[in-house]
Amino acid sequence: MPSTQCYTTLSNGIPETYTEQTSNAHKFLVRKGQVNKYRLRPSILNEHVESSSSIVGTVNSSTIVGQIFKASNDNINGLMLSLESAANTTIDTFETYADNAALQVEWVATDSSDKAVLSTSVVKTGTKSMNLPMSATVLDEWVNTISSTDYNDFTFSFDFYQTKPYNLSNISFYIGDGTNTKSIPLVINDANSWVHFDIDENSMAVTANDATGTTPTISTITKIGFRLNKSSPTTNAYIDNLVATASPGQIELKLWDMGDTMPTASTDALDDGTQYDEIGDRGSGGGTVATSCILNLLGGKKLYTIKTFIAGVALENASNTILTVGNYYAITLHYVDTNISVYGPNASLGYNYYKNGYAFTAPDTSTAITAIGLNSDLMFGVLSTQDVYINKLYRFYDAAPGNNATELSFIEDKYLTIKNIVEGDQGLQQTYNTDFRDRFLHLPKGGKFEVYHNDDYTDSITQVAIVIRYIYSKKSSNN
Repeated sequence: MPSTQCYTTLSNGIPETYTEQTSNAHKFLVRKGQVNKYRLRPSILNEHVESSSSIVGTVNSSTIVGQIFKASNDNINGLMLSLESAANTTIDTFETYADNAALQVEWVATDSSDKAVLSTSVVKTGTKSMNLPMSATVLDEWVNTISSTDYNDFTFSFDFYQTKPYNLSNISFYIGDGTNTKSIPLVINDANSWVHFDIDENSMAVTANDATGTTPTISTITKIGFRLNKSSPTTNAYIDNLVATASPGQIELKLWDMGDTMPTASTDALDDGTQYDEIGDRGSGGGTVATSCILNLLGGKKLYTIKTFIAGVALENASNTILTVGNYYAITLHYVDTNISVYGPNASLGYNYYKNGYAFTAPDTSTAITAIGLNSDLMFGVLSTQDVYINKLYRFYDAAPGNNATELSFIEDKYLTIKNIVEGDQGLQQTYNTDFRDRFLHLPKGGKFEVYHNDDYTDSITQVAIVIRYIYSKKSSNN
């Protein structure tokens, strides 16, 4: 039998220390009938704390929330944070009901033999939750009638517990205007555990079980309820902490160089350091930089990968200011128009998640920072660039390219010199997906993967998704 060639890192000219693999991706909008330039730099996670189970602090008009970290790389090419709008209205915590009868006045069952009851044994927070019997008749409902409320672009959040998995018994959450409803099924993979749901009003739809088939008027919602789609004997669902959150606005992010000594809580202020005021990629998008980064928020709790929080990546630009490796930096979150809850790990577990920094609050930049607490950090991740070897490229347009569309993909180093042509395509395909088995393409630190796309204005392309996968050498971090 013929032998199969094995490709090793050494046989492909890659140093043997390059043993780690990751990828990053981006979607770009296409300007019709023009030359479009798409650029990607590697994004490799280094300094980080991963868990986002507890609210660590709240950003408001009088409180800055931040995280101290020690730089292990001289640049930042993105930031991860776990955030949630804190400007919410509680619909029901189920704590105020004296007994089942009081609950059943507010949460009315369409079948009087299958009423909701209070639970004190299966509870997410506090001492009570609402128990719905899922052995009821299919399409039975438990509905709360409220004052007419405008819920356009709101997010509904609640904790949900079910004693059998979704495929055996399932329920939907719905809203209505008194005549029409729209809903969304509550999908769970595992039974007997609490699941947190953040449901965007825009994600709800009129289904076959929404009887009239007409979308309700979202500006005049009077009904909030749960509907049984599939029943099962000896099964129960539990609801806790039902809140509605208005569509959030923005939050501002800044970066401060605090020097080579870890800042001391109750002594040092942010102004004792130096603000990094060149946030942005000087080598892309016209080289626009700013003193801060504005993040547009989504409803509910979300993990954000903030690709515009960039510092020091453009080595090709003489004005670029890199970070000082080994210095301590502060990531700070500032109020714009919405109170924001910032998540981190569960400090009660007693584990020091990040040993070269800590989470803090401050009323302003000139007042000494206050450590949030023992073993408290934000859920954060600092992404950076470094030398990599590309081993896979995936590119997908959202429509078929026209006959006159062309494309050139290449690697450019920090001196703006083309190092490798990756793809040159005259008859452009909608999807390009390849593994580089016989050559791994070196993308040096400070360089970029670039695509030049000549758009055919007669086609229907509006955006493109690009993914690069690469091998890199693992660097030390300060976690």
